[in-house]
Amino acid sequence: MKAKVVYLTLALVLAFSLAAVMLPASPAMAASPALQDGGTRLVEKQNDDGGWGWPLDGVSANNTIGPIGKGLAEAYKDTGDASMYAALQDVATFLQAKTNYFSPPDGYLAAELDSILGGSTNVDFVNANYYGPLAAGTYNHKGEGTLYNTQQYVQMLRDRRSSDGIPNLAAWDLGMGLVGAASAGASTIEWINGVKAEIDELDGTQDAYAVLGLAGAIHGLAFVNENYNPQDGDYASANSLSDLAVILAGEPLTSGAEDGELLQRNAYAILALNEFNRTTYLSVIQNAADYLISVQKPTGGWGGNNPPSNGENNEITGEVLWAIYASYPSSQEGGCFIATAAYGTASAAEIDVLRAFRDEVLLESTVGSQLVEFYYQTSPPVADFISENSLLRTIVRELVIDPMVSVATFTQGMWGK
Repeated sequence: MKAKVVYLTLALVLAFSLAAVMLPASPAMAASPALQDGGTRLVEKQNDDGGWGWPLDGVSANNTIGPIGKGLAEAYKDTGDASMYAALQDVATFLQAKTNYFSPPDGYLAAELDSILGGSTNVDFVNANYYGPLAAGTYNHKGEGTLYNTQQYVQMLRDRRSSDGIPNLAAWDLGMGLVGAASAGASTIEWINGVKAEIDELDGTQDAYAVLGLAGAIHGLAFVNENYNPQDGDYASANSLSDLAVILAGEPLTSGAEDGELLQRNAYAILALNEFNRTTYLSVIQNAADYLISVQKPTGGWGGNNPPSNGENNEITGEVLWAIYASYPSSQEGGCFIATAAYGTASAAEIDVLRAFRDEVLLESTVGSQLVEFYYQTSPPVADFISENSLLRTIVRELVIDPMVSVATFTQGMWGK
């Protein structure tokens, strides 16, 4: 009852905004059903402790929470689904229950959780319990008694993949580990050196993961704006990260449904090319994403077509969701698409008010969640149109959004926490 007046106002504003322009669906909207279904599937498969079994069921795995949680976060950013938000809160609980069993992706997961849930609790946690001990040389991996500093830990990751007979995966591990460390504000030099060394050791005759390793390595180096001229290995002919990106873009990224590991290759290639130069590789990125969307399983998840070893896999589902969102991001992260277009920035104080109202009122009820979901599905093309016209931005801001913010601010005593 406390929000009836504001609900009505919001509904009227939404109706006005949508009636203002009638536009065809954007490519981003074509991705939204896949993100909704994939995110819903991850919510369904999530364990009570906030983690996920691997590949699909069973005890929660410590080492795959990063990409799965990241994919769920991207699905949430596109849909605003309340169940996904609640699941992300459970992911944070799982992450913060870790002691000595951290994984390289935990840094980027922590940063993503904080960006959605607010505060810095998750990044602070991984810095205090993972990156900090690594920097001090006191990280007790898995509680096995051996203390690692960052350089030793990076070398351990490299040695582990070699002993497992899949040495090319180390480039992927370290590349995404570099993304994790940088996202959490930790030292990156040891990760950078490890990624470069692994690029020089990529060898397609060793295992099937050379392209996946290359994708992870490119993503990591591009994320920290680090160039590299390979000295050895399969890609020694390249003279720069730009050359490596050209090679990666030439891989067959619109195939692989028969093998879940190839779907991983496609997903990380999308992420790498998007991070390196989205403009140059946009057609490659979106063609690869369209393929991933086309092979989504009826359950909403992803994986190979030859179960049980290549059946549906939570980790692959998370990675594909991440890649699809990177290919077709919502008009603006944070969900307030039309408002962001009107103000020209996602960080305006007025938008913070709208986000707070969304999280504290709308997403707390079935009707409000349905309204948010409808808004997310229909507003991106409207926002795109508004953002391209300065006069229209002013009109929408002053006649539509500002009054909505005023109502939300005036009634905050009724709904604010």
